[in-house]
Amino acid sequence: MEEANMKTAEEAKAPLIWPEPGPIIAQDVPQQSTIETRFTVGELIAEGGMAQVFRATENATQQIVIWKQAYAKFSPISVSNQKLKDEVELLQIVRHPRIPSYLADGEITDDKDETRIVLVQEFIEGGDLKNTVEQFKKMDSKLPLHKALEILTQVCEPLEHMAALPSPIYHRDLKPHNIIVHPDRGPILIDFGLAKMVETGSDVS
Repeated sequence: MEEANMKTAEEAKAPLIWPEPGPIIAQDVPQQSTIETRFTVGELIAEGGMAQVFRATENATQQIVIWKQAYAKFSPISVSNQKLKDEVELLQIVRHPRIPSYLADGEITDDKDETRIVLVQEFIEGGDLKNTVEQFKKMDSKLPLHKALEILTQVCEPLEHMAALPSPIYHRDLKPHNIIVHPDRGPILIDFGLAKMVETGSDVS
C-alpha cells in the first residue's frame, strides 16, 4: 500500500505534458459579419441595365428592405459598381421623408468571382404612380384633379430639398414608375441611379 501511495505522489510531482496545438482551421475563426450575413435576399422585383433590385429581410429585426446590387447587362461591372457607389453617397446626403432611407452598403462576390456593390435601403409599401393611374382607368374613372395636384405638389418637396443643398442634386429620372404612393406617407421618390450632384455654377446637366 505504501509503495502504491509513493508512486502516486511521484506522479503528482511529474510535469504536465500538453499536446501540441493543431493547425487553426476555418471554423475555429469567428466569421466577420458582412452584408450577406446581415440580410437574406429574396425575390427579384426589378431589373435595369445597371442594377437588379430584390426584396430582402434583415435577419436581426425581420424588417423587409430593398437590396439593390450592381448588374452588368449593357455595361462593364466596373461602370455599374461606380454608379451604385454614387447612389450610395447621394442617399446618405439627401435625407428626406419622401426619399427612401439609406440602411447599409457593401460588396458581394458573384459566381464569376467579380465584385458587386450592394445598396440596402428602406422598403416602401404601396404601388407606383403609374400603376395607381392605371387602376383608375380599369375602373373607367380618372384620378381626381385635387389628388393629382396633391401628389405633384408633394413630389416637389424632395426635389426642392435636393436643389437647395450646398451641392445641388438632380434626380434626372422623374417618371410615374419612380414614384411610390405610400398609403400613409403619400408619394415617395425612388431610384437615384441616374441622379447627379452638380456643384453650383460649375455644370449644366
